[in-house]
Amino acid sequence: CKIAGGIADNPVTTLCASTKPSRLVVAPAMNLRLYENPAFLNAVTTLKRLGVTVIEPRIDEGAAKVASVEKTVDYVIRKLSNSVLKGRGILILTGPTRYDLDPVRYISNKASGLIGYWLAKEAFWRGCKLKVIYGPGMTHFPEYIPVEKVYTVEDMLSSTINNLKKGDFEAAVFSAAILDFKPKKYLPEKVKSGSEWIVELSPTPKVIVEAHKMFPHVRIIGFKLEFKVSKEKLLNEAIKEMKKAGASIIVANDLSEIKCGIHKALLISSDGEVVEFDGDKRELASKILDMLEKKILSSGSP
Repeated sequence: CKIAGGIADNPVTTLCASTKPSRLVVAPAMNLRLYENPAFLNAVTTLKRLGVTVIEPRIDEGAAKVASVEKTVDYVIRKLSNSVLKGRGILILTGPTRYDLDPVRYISNKASGLIGYWLAKEAFWRGCKLKVIYGPGMTHFPEYIPVEKVYTVEDMLSSTINNLKKGDFEAAVFSAAILDFKPKKYLPEKVKSGSEWIVELSPTPKVIVEAHKMFPHVRIIGFKLEFKVSKEKLLNEAIKEMKKAGASIIVANDLSEIKCGIHKALLISSDGEVVEFDGDKRELASKILDMLEKKILSSGSP
């Protein structure tokens, strides 16, 4: 309340009063009744209006407990960011997609969504306005990163279009493992075991291509996955994908080179830059956003 009122009568409030609100992070903790006091809530509203970042506490055991260390550190890193991405909107598609075959079986692909997790963390640290569209996986995102859960390719396409229509996103990262095929029909009863079962598949829509057609102004970061191919073929296939999807950046992976979270990749920019990468997913996420920053700076985008 003193900070909101500009009262500077001790070292802490004096420091806060002499700091620009946009550079101030406050993480309150107190008795729950104090936290729910109207005067305190009005002070919090005032601080937010002035541009102060308020890290909401954890409500537990009848108290408003101070936010976790991870959450607090993430907000401080975000506040200190001087990235060109700060304030820009980034949409991140990640995780697998899935189709049910019958009530107990489904087809999917090998994807955890972990690269999307680190992309989201990196984007948050750099001050981006972000949203994650996540398929049915086991990765858990921090509660301060907005996540929309989807299931099928059509779900992911619909969510992508709806979010891009809002105009809040300057870039979209297509790191999701989007199925190329889906079953032609769903069987409402469980198929009995012990007999042959032939499943017919049909192609699914290309989410990245449809997004580019509808929103050509959005910078697209795509992913191209191959298996046991030469570096030359991996590069050539990635460039083909870049042209087809109108992507600014393509991340090319060979599944055979992904082992225990460490893998090799080629980061290819539409202006001809090719960066060879060998490291973990956290490092890869950082390199991808580094390349996006370079693209924005080279284009002179405000």
